[in-house]
Amino acid sequence: MKLTRYYRKIYRIIVTLKRRLNERVVNNAKFWLVQALRAIFKASDTLVPLATLVALSMIIYDVGFHEFYSHEGTLFKSLIICLYVTKLLIVSRFISEWAEPRKLSAHAFSLFILIVIFFLHQFARDVAYTVPQRNGDFLWKKLLLYGGVVFIFITEVSNLLRFIYRSFNPAFMFVLSFALIILIGMLLLLLPNATVSGISPINALFTSASAVCVTGLIVVDTATAFTTMGKIILLGLIQIGASAS
Repeated sequence: MKLTRYYRKIYRIIVTLKRRLNERVVNNAKFWLVQALRAIFKASDTLVPLATLVALSMIIYDVGFHEFYSHEGTLFKSLIICLYVTKLLIVSRFISEWAEPRKLSAHAFSLFILIVIFFLHQFARDVAYTVPQRNGDFLWKKLLLYGGVVFIFITEVSNLLRFIYRSFNPAFMFVLSFALIILIGMLLLLLPNATVSGISPINALFTSASAVCVTGLIVVDTATAFTTMGKIILLGLIQIGASAS
């Protein structure tokens, strides 16, 4: 009888230790899984804006130096690779963000961005391997591709700007954002397709500053010096400046 009780006690102790050990292993595994997902989320959330910036730079180069109905094979193949990397980063962020406490609407919007990037990658493949023609299908897909990339870039940058505005002095960031918009506007106006016969950097800088600050001052004739693309850039700068002020 004593031996039987002794063995029962040993068995209970072993079962208890085994149960606690399993719980500890499971808890440790959950902890490290959550930490890994958070690390992946932070890395992908940082790299997605950079990837979309690279894609946007390719689009600006194509629109600024080539006709819209033209077909640059090397450029589109590079854009496909960039969008593929962006798609992988967004997929990684979407999977790993469930480790972060977020509202359901935030997850739904992330799913929407994920669906958009899948369509954009397919549009890029269609445009890259299509013979350039002035037909509706080619131009429509190219327009959707470029517009979608701009939309995702604005979405990612706006999220980044919210964090920056919370971290730094709002007055300083306001002035810095105006200066940055003026500089970007100057670079866009210097693109060959933005003007009829070119523009000097000083005139481009003054025109961009005048548009952003909505002063109405000009150094060149807007109607004759700028192409349709240049006028769209000016209207965009005026809209941004009016909204910011």
